[in-house]
Amino acid sequence: MEIDWNQLRKTINQTLATDFSINEDKLLGPYFLSQRVFAYGEDGRMLNPNRFIAAFKSKVIMYLYEDAAKPVRKRLFEGCDSSRYSSVCKAFDEHGIEIFGTAFLEKYRSFEE
Repeated sequence: MEIDWNQLRKTINQTLATDFSINEDKLLGPYFLSQRVFAYGEDGRMLNPNRFIAAFKSKVIMYLYEDAAKPVRKRLFEGCDSSRYSSVCKAFDEHGIEIFGTAFLEKYRSFEE
């Protein structure tokens, strides 16, 4: 599945805010990842998906796991074993954003429409 960073960020934020009542100051801003990490080519595809994956794991997943969603991490990462940060990262390598579970994927896809 091709990932759209802004769509993914909005879905994460909506989930944190509405499903888990996480404060607005903990949500991901548009510049949480630098634009060069998720740059898109003229064809609309991400130029360097490996750079995005590495940054997503080390910045976004780490931030959610250790800070913003710490009290709700089991529910946020319901699509995988969330007992350890490394388990979530491994699951992301294998399954992508499915680590967030079915309801999250439905929200993510609804932003496409």
